[in-house]
Amino acid sequence: MEELPAYAYIGAIFNSALNWAEYEDTLHKLFLKNPQSGFLLELESLCGRKEETIIYITNHTDFNLIDNHKFGKRLMSLLEPIYQSTDIRDFGKKINKLWDYLIVNFNEEPFCIFSYADDPLSWGDESQTKALYEYALSYYD
Repeated sequence: MEELPAYAYIGAIFNSALNWAEYEDTLHKLFLKNPQSGFLLELESLCGRKEETIIYITNHTDFNLIDNHKFGKRLMSLLEPIYQSTDIRDFGKKINKLWDYLIVNFNEEPFCIFSYADDPLSWGDESQTKALYEYALSYYD
């Protein structure tokens, strides 16, 4: 289950078609295993509506049942190639949007780093921002 929100957040926020396809594939498999789940049924009805999907996931997932380590490891592994191929400022804008969804349920390290990692860019310190992102992205290695 930890993969589902990770794929949804990255697929929607970073507009990653590959990760969104992984989200939908994972959702379909989970739903076929548990077709009585109202949660999964609602997500099925939201397929293709990315923003609504991540809002629903954020507001209706029982994050007490999510293994933070597994979720974090999957999320960071999905973010790493995006970080490597994206302008640091663009990455920071999208990470801030991701943080807006994570803050409710994942307000600890390494996730909380996303709330301030791009601050040094305002005074021209790109290397400090990179160091913070790289620390967060490698946290589960």
